[in-house]
Amino acid sequence: MYIYNRQFYPSVPRCRVLLPSWHYGFPAGFGETTVNLNSLASASTKPTVENALKIIKIIGEQIAVPWRVGYTILAHEGGISLFRHKDGVMQTIEGARQSHIPRIPRTLKLALLELAADDQTSDAQLTQRLHNEFQQRLAIQIATGMQELKSALTKFNGYVALAFAGYNAGGGSVSRLVTKGKHNTRPRTVTDAEWEKMCLAAATMLHQPPGNARVEQGIWLCDPNLRSKKKNWIPRYGSRMYDKKSGLRLVGFQYLRRVKGFVPSQGPTTVCDFSVPKKDRVQAGSGDLKYKTTRLGALDKLYNPQNLGKAYYEPAKDQMPAITDDNLPLKVSNGKLTKVKTDGSIVDVPI
Repeated sequence: MYIYNRQFYPSVPRCRVLLPSWHYGFPAGFGETTVNLNSLASASTKPTVENALKIIKIIGEQIAVPWRVGYTILAHEGGISLFRHKDGVMQTIEGARQSHIPRIPRTLKLALLELAADDQTSDAQLTQRLHNEFQQRLAIQIATGMQELKSALTKFNGYVALAFAGYNAGGGSVSRLVTKGKHNTRPRTVTDAEWEKMCLAAATMLHQPPGNARVEQGIWLCDPNLRSKKKNWIPRYGSRMYDKKSGLRLVGFQYLRRVKGFVPSQGPTTVCDFSVPKKDRVQAGSGDLKYKTTRLGALDKLYNPQNLGKAYYEPAKDQMPAITDDNLPLKVSNGKLTKVKTDGSIVDVPI
């Protein structure tokens, strides 16, 4: 299997550079075995938590992403209640779908479309069909979200906090944290060993207790992708968190952890929709400061699955023991969830 990777060849954005699967961070043999989704791939599959869990386990094994990592993001992003939403159960927006659906392994594409493993339909046609049927098939929505998560894990050497933050805030923002504000992508001159060290340092910052970080005044956000009947602006109470030692902004920290933040009490009165230019979708607000504790974060839920809520915890509770929250960065290594110590050594997470 070969995958187009624009990151390593930015000078030829209009050309397809074909790279072997190992170059993109997948294990040898990845994506080459038949995927058996059976009737779960059907458009008639009901969007239930139980079905979503089964699908995530199958796809997670296929793309070397621990299923509970994907399951956590599914629940955190809204899950099955958003099956009819244009961005699906894992909230993969259109731009992400355009980028990540082509990267889904061919064998998985065939299974998602209920085609035989030896079907000769071109990869481009399979990709287009996945786009076309995204809103009708639970399995396609999950596969797309899982592939986006896989890409983020690969980009940041498997570090879960960085991948989660990238899933929420974009890879460019997380790259700036990893490179201490200098780059939106991995610099070409950085060696693998250096990148690993940089990712470990950034992930360690994101795993720190919320009380150790510095909180500054949050912002009002216009996000037209979010479903809102009134198209209101959203107060982001913990959106500006900083590492005290380095002074670096902790990108996506509010997505990862529950924090106590504050914003001006009055947000913009204008309508929030796609007519608002991207550069104007963040505003300071006005009025007296209002304080609030944000919802539980994705890391909070990964550590303690009871935080997923009863609907998602009950079907998986016997398979998701709590993980000790000891501030050691979580890392996906060879498809398994591990922790990384300060000296770089890896220990397995008992799950």
